[in-house]
Amino acid sequence: IGAGIPLDALYGISRDTALSVAVGEASLFEYGLEQGDAQMKPLVHGDGQYTGRVIHPQPDEVCPPGSVVVIPRADADYYIPAHSGTRNRGVVISELGGSMSHLAMVGLEDGIPTVLFPRALQLLPVGSLVRVNFETDEVTLLEG
Repeated sequence: IGAGIPLDALYGISRDTALSVAVGEASLFEYGLEQGDAQMKPLVHGDGQYTGRVIHPQPDEVCPPGSVVVIPRADADYYIPAHSGTRNRGVVISELGGSMSHLAMVGLEDGIPTVLFPRALQLLPVGSLVRVNFETDEVTLLEG
C-alpha cells in the first residue's frame, strides 16, 4: 500500500488480512502492552470513562446494556451487539476497522462510543472488568 512498502513489514499482517479490513486510514499497529494501561484509538468519541464487563458477542447477538462489547472488526455484522450493548454507558472495542468502517459511520449517527484496540479479543477476556477512558485514550484491565 503506497510507496511499495509491504504490509507485513509495516504492521506484521498479511496482505489477505489487510484487504479484509475496511479501508480508511492506517489503523493496524501494535501497542506496548507490558504496563496495565494501553493506548487506544477512538473511532467514535464517548464522554469521560466507561467501565463494564467484557462480552465477546457473535454477529447479530443481543448484548446486555452497559457492556464492554469486544468485536473482531467494525463492520455491519456487529451492529446489533454494538447497539444493544452500548445502552446505559456501554462501549464497543474493535480489533480492526477505520474511520470509514460501517460501525464508525453508524456509531456517529447513533452515538455508539467505539474504539480501535488491536488484539482486544486476546487481551480482554470475557467477564473481565475494563475501563475505557476517552480523556486519556486508554483501556485498562481492572479485573480479569
